[in-house]
Amino acid sequence: MRIGRIISSAVLFFCSGITQAAYTGLSSEIYAIDAVAGTITYRIYAEFDDPADQLIAVFGADYAPLIVSTTTSFYQDPIGGALSTQINPAFFGLFPILQYDSWFTIGYEDQIDNQLLSVGLSPSLDVFETGGNLLVNDPIGGSWFVTPNISPQALPVAGRVLVAQLTTDGDINITMNLQYRNTQQISYNIEGLTLEIPFGVPGCTDPLAQNFDPQATLDDGSCTYPAPSFSGLTYELVASDAIPGYDTYRVYANFTNPFDELNAIYGQDVTPLKVATTGSFYQDAAGGPLSANINSLFFAVIPTLEFDSWFTIGTESLPNVLLSLGLDYSNFEAGEDFEVNDPIGGAWFVTPGSEPAAYPDALGRVLIAQLTTNGIVDMTVNLQYRAQDGSNPQEEGLKLTFPILTPGCTYATASNFNPLANQDDGSCIFQGCTDPAAVNFNPLASGDDGSCILPISGCTDCMAVNYNPNADIDDGSCLPNVFGCTDPLALNYNPSATIDNASCILPIPGCTDPSAFNFNPGANVDDGTCTAMVFGCIDPSALNFNPSANIDNGSCVFPLAGCTDPEAINFDCDATFDNGTCIAACAEDINGDGFRNTSDLLDLLAVFGTPCP
Repeated sequence: MRIGRIISSAVLFFCSGITQAAYTGLSSEIYAIDAVAGTITYRIYAEFDDPADQLIAVFGADYAPLIVSTTTSFYQDPIGGALSTQINPAFFGLFPILQYDSWFTIGYEDQIDNQLLSVGLSPSLDVFETGGNLLVNDPIGGSWFVTPNISPQALPVAGRVLVAQLTTDGDINITMNLQYRNTQQISYNIEGLTLEIPFGVPGCTDPLAQNFDPQATLDDGSCTYPAPSFSGLTYELVASDAIPGYDTYRVYANFTNPFDELNAIYGQDVTPLKVATTGSFYQDAAGGPLSANINSLFFAVIPTLEFDSWFTIGTESLPNVLLSLGLDYSNFEAGEDFEVNDPIGGAWFVTPGSEPAAYPDALGRVLIAQLTTNGIVDMTVNLQYRAQDGSNPQEEGLKLTFPILTPGCTYATASNFNPLANQDDGSCIFQGCTDPAAVNFNPLASGDDGSCILPISGCTDCMAVNYNPNADIDDGSCLPNVFGCTDPLALNYNPSATIDNASCILPIPGCTDPSAFNFNPGANVDDGTCTAMVFGCIDPSALNFNPSANIDNGSCVFPLAGCTDPEAINFDCDATFDNGTCIAACAEDINGDGFRNTSDLLDLLAVFGTPCP
């Protein structure tokens, strides 16, 4: 992953008559992240545009210091070394972390076939091996190098030569001096090369980019965006006859990417801008040629202002930041065509990033005009927009004509009705009933479709007894209504009645004989249940109870306890059953007159009570 490339800040050439070298700069890429916990491993390259160039040496001295520093420390593996010649890949299996040691080189990353040499670097490399910075700035100086024309490691691979691997958790600053030899075997010294590498995870940090990396902390310029997405012009009808005889249309530039921004509509002699109509454009006296001239607060007072014709980028009225340059609107404001075709040209526009409405709406559209006309509009438009990828495409010669006339049958009742037609061409074919006698006769029908419904004769008076709801023609057969009882079960049922008048008398069965014991005065139909009157005692507790009697005659005799023996001196003639109290007649002379006679009985009765008379 390439994260940086900085061209030399000071270049010194040592070759008479040669003023151009093939070296193009220093660059870096991330080799590993967190291979050593918390660090990033970078590889540093010298870049060349000629594959035959040879990088000979990296050097430093007092006049051209060599500095490789970090704001923290460099990772140094215990079994590694300061130069790639000290890196043995045979140990990687046992010590994987050795692969991320910090070291310097020319071309090769380990000791295999490596011809790298060094001179004068010992003190500086010792500090570097402890995790410190490399600094070579003394008068004697030092270098790591290869012998020219000996090892292929000095030649660029894919345009670059590896010069260092650095593992750190800090920012890196490099000041480096190089010597290289070109294909003519001419050597060049390039001094004062600088490269800064801020610590961080490089990647695309723009959330709107296609390759946004949420883990990236350092934008490396790798963000990619959708291609420019302009997809054409469209129009829509927004009002008909709001201004009598005129239709109001809105015209849009369409995009598939909501982050592409329309900036300008323009025209000049080689790319004319034209908005023409076969009729005229409605221009309200309170309006103007741009949406910046439209104040929506006036719509309530001046309703026609809402349908003024104007140009715009996104907005419909104030407030907005719409501007124009080099445009003459006088003919347009007079209701005539608008055209820009002179060498200087002109445009209406917004500055990038200033107008939110310059980005597509939810339907992918940016409004560019409102046109109210009684004719057909013909437009030729040129536009410029800023795509999300940073480019500024121009779309020229865009044409739009509206409304598009589609001839055909415009009558919905016609059998060949064309819902897409907006211009009737007289071709309509009407199918229907062609029989004049039918109730659904269609005088416009040009062909019978078998739908004719012939009239039905009958009584059409809904109040008549024989009303026919299906009748189309009254045939004089209506019968008047007769009021009466319509219930066949009623005693007064009237079979001629057609409307019930609530007079029905329903039968009530029962005994209708007033002399009968069970006479029912409410009955109107005798049911044969009449019972004759039988007089007698109807009290079951009386001695003379008569179960056949149904009318009590007061003759009931109820039981009376007493002596029922007529021979007894206490005989009770009213007693109905003997209660065991009878006393036999006296046989003695009770009163002492020498006789058992009446007087003796009277004396006894004085004691026991007077017997029956």
